Amino acid sequence: MIVGGHKIEDTPQFRNALEEKKTILLKEFDIKLQEVEKERQAIEEDKAQVERYKQLLLKQRDIMTALTSKLNERDEAILQLQEEIEAYDKINREQEEIIDNRNERNNLLENVLRRNNLGIPEDFNQVLYKLIGKIDRERKNKCKEKQPNKRENVHSL
Repeated sequence: MIVGGHKIEDTPQFRNALEEKKTILLKEFDIKLQEVEKERQAIEEDKAQVERYKQLLLKQRDIMTALTSKLNERDEAILQLQEEIEAYDKINREQEEIIDNRNERNNLLENVLRRNNLGIPEDFNQVLYKLIGKIDRERKNKCKEKQPNKRENVHSL
């Protein structure tokens, strides 16, 4: 109470001061509310960005898994092809050795024929090739006899 019997709340100066303070507080509140809203939006955007990154990482993981699988398959195929090459190289070396032995024997036989003044027939090479072919067929037949027949194995199961 103020002297004179009036309440301080009823005075115009108090009401004006109260209105000014109320306006200032409302402005401060609006500013704080806008800041909080901006912060909330930033957090929402961050969450969305994190989710996009997460999806991207999952895609990358799936791609890496698929690539790893394909690389493993390719490595297995390469190893298998290397084994085949080694097997063919071994066969090739064996065949070259056989050819070298036959050439050496052929040269030896030709030298024996020349020393004994026996002529080498014109068709000697043809006869020699026929003999070599016959020997090759005999060896192949022997190899086939040594290998079990695949059809027989299937029927025996």
